[in-house]
Amino acid sequence: MSISSDGIKKDHNQLLLRCIGEQLAELDLLLSMYPDEAELKIEDFVAVDELRRLVSEVDVDAMSECQFRIGFTFRIIGTSNLVVLECICRLSGAYPTEKPPGLFLRSDWLSRDRLRLASEALANQLEEMFKPGEPVLYQMLSWLTEFVSTNIPTDEDASASTATEAGAAETEATTDQRLCRLWIHSHHIYNSLKRRDILNWSAELRLTGFSIVGKPGIVCVEGPESAVEEFWQRLRRLNWKKLTMKEKDVCPPDATEAVRRQFKKFDDFRELSFNARPGRGREVLQDWGLVIRFLEDKGLGHVIPVY
Repeated sequence: MSISSDGIKKDHNQLLLRCIGEQLAELDLLLSMYPDEAELKIEDFVAVDELRRLVSEVDVDAMSECQFRIGFTFRIIGTSNLVVLECICRLSGAYPTEKPPGLFLRSDWLSRDRLRLASEALANQLEEMFKPGEPVLYQMLSWLTEFVSTNIPTDEDASASTATEAGAAETEATTDQRLCRLWIHSHHIYNSLKRRDILNWSAELRLTGFSIVGKPGIVCVEGPESAVEEFWQRLRRLNWKKLTMKEKDVCPPDATEAVRRQFKKFDDFRELSFNARPGRGREVLQDWGLVIRFLEDKGLGHVIPVY
């Protein structure tokens, strides 16, 4: 007896609806614990409201077309009201049933090395804490707060110890003024660990852009050339069936500030989805017509023939 595609789709949507309901309940708990927007800031209230509506109406059919996802930023603030660390959280439709939350760190306070160590510690802790089917956000944010208090100096203690790091970072920023954008093509991107690394590294290196899961997989990163090259070197060291740098857009180092702002097309780095639906096995099928429209709207249509 074969199971119809409609039945599979309905089961998938029901599971997605249940996961979103659990995510909203967990988000409400976090908002009650951290009511100040300076600590916990929702990325898109419209998305959260729409998801609340779908869950309250038990609108299973609408889930297949829903592109909304929950995202928020958790900030750890030092004693002088400076943001020491930000934890960016984005929840996929498979959390908490199958996959862990997407968590990655950024900070203007920490040096690149310290941020990398903190990101590695976070990834290891998440791998240890996450159990499929069990919410883990509150435990992770509590652990992160404790980690910062015991491993990262306070504002007063850090003033001397980070002076050298801050000076080095400033020197690096002034000597690496050339912006570039890298277009990367993979035979496919499905692996959750690789997807986590892409998000974590882009946050750590303060790069903007996007990635698209599926076959083919696309990664676009933009920022200072040294950081972009560091991202590429890390990515290519992973085990890929095929990974290629397809194109490199460069902004001249002597460009005016207005030209530099125009060159950058993204405000952050995100894993994007374009009416994605499950295929055979672990396949993810994207609507590539929507991808093309997205690139054209961003003024990046020149790269379409490359892919």
